Amino acid sequence: MARLLLATNHLFGWTGSEITIATLGAVLHEAGHEVLVYAPFWSRPDAGQALVGGLPATQKLADAVAFKPEAAYTQHHPVAVAVRAALPNCPIVHGVLGVLPYLERAPRLPLGIHLMLAISEETRDALIASGCPAAQVDVFRNLVDDRLFTPGEDPLPTRLQTVVCYSYKLEAADLQALQAACAAQGLKLRTDTNTQPGNTPYVDAPRRVRAGEVVVASGRGAIEAMLSGRTPLVLANCGDDGLVTPANFSTLMRTNFSGRSRGGKLGAPQVAEQIASYRAEDVGKLRQLALQHFGVTARRQPLLDLFASLPAHKPKVLSKAQRAAIAFEAEGMELQRQFATQAAQLQQRARATAGGTPTDTGDPMPWPEQLKLGSAAWKAGETWKALDLFVAASRGHPASPPMRSLASWVLVELAERERRGGSTDRRRAALEAFLRINPGQAWAEAQLAECLGSELT
Repeated sequence: MARLLLATNHLFGWTGSEITIATLGAVLHEAGHEVLVYAPFWSRPDAGQALVGGLPATQKLADAVAFKPEAAYTQHHPVAVAVRAALPNCPIVHGVLGVLPYLERAPRLPLGIHLMLAISEETRDALIASGCPAAQVDVFRNLVDDRLFTPGEDPLPTRLQTVVCYSYKLEAADLQALQAACAAQGLKLRTDTNTQPGNTPYVDAPRRVRAGEVVVASGRGAIEAMLSGRTPLVLANCGDDGLVTPANFSTLMRTNFSGRSRGGKLGAPQVAEQIASYRAEDVGKLRQLALQHFGVTARRQPLLDLFASLPAHKPKVLSKAQRAAIAFEAEGMELQRQFATQAAQLQQRARATAGGTPTDTGDPMPWPEQLKLGSAAWKAGETWKALDLFVAASRGHPASPPMRSLASWVLVELAERERRGGSTDRRRAALEAFLRINPGQAWAEAQLAECLGSELT
């Protein structure tokens, strides 16, 4: 048995990347492997215990090094860089869980990764188009625990009665279309089963999925529905694929039931048509297809074979320049972790004080609103808007420590994004703003010198 490191960017809630790590870790642990989870960003002090099934977990890269892993599985390209910088001789397989999020981009630097594991054919094709050699990319689909997601003991009704919302990616128009379709057909629509990501413990998910016969979901949620003996209706913010059937299963699987196969959104009449096409006899066929392609039981042995062979695939020795570039980028990620940790700790202290809001910092906006708006902008990809909100409180007077930490985290990320192919001017602006908040910081000064040097050439 081997010591295996599972590394991901964050442990924030019961969402896709965390559940992938938890499921993978459980399979490897049950087979006798020694597993450690490394995630630099945690949303809560007990994230390791709560979000990855009690597997040993750490925020410290030094703990991962001391663990002396024989092989590593990584998710999210900044984490792959950090692991390679700290463990230059460790074999790595890297999972890519989508095509849209920034974190799912292929690593920019050569890291000596043994194999890229794409969650779908769409993701595989995107990786190859970005420059990854085709021979280095393999499709490794969502791993879903079919021991947890089962049809349950209660038989399905003979006719469709209830539609269940099980997706946080629904748009307002989707919900309106569902309400109209269900009302027209005399169906019950349950929205109490719909939660924001991370709000509900994963062990409670099967109960919510089994609350109806048609389940509005996408991605992993659609697979969980099929394993639970339900039929998914794929509606999502990036597109609508409609009802999953045995006939279109293979096509929709190519984009991981994301809503991007059909292209575009369905109007209310089309949603009604999709619901009306529900066939109870398809449920068993869909479950068998989901078991075959996604279930832990069927995929356990190939997964174990992959990780058993991994320690033998030592990476090629990287050049001195490549190692220096990796170390430089890894230092930027460590700065982000430090500032995010400081901000989280300071927020927790503030909430623990009387009133739960720091009132002595002179913030022009109430702290909860400042944080709420900035966080929303950050999650929506509006990074410069987020920065403006985070640093607004510091204009004209010293920034409060939480604001300084949050702004520094955002600025490091902005500088890194612009360095990877954005604007030199914006990169310089981010670095200069960072140094105003953190004067004399060596990493940022070196980045700024590099940035200014590139402008002169």
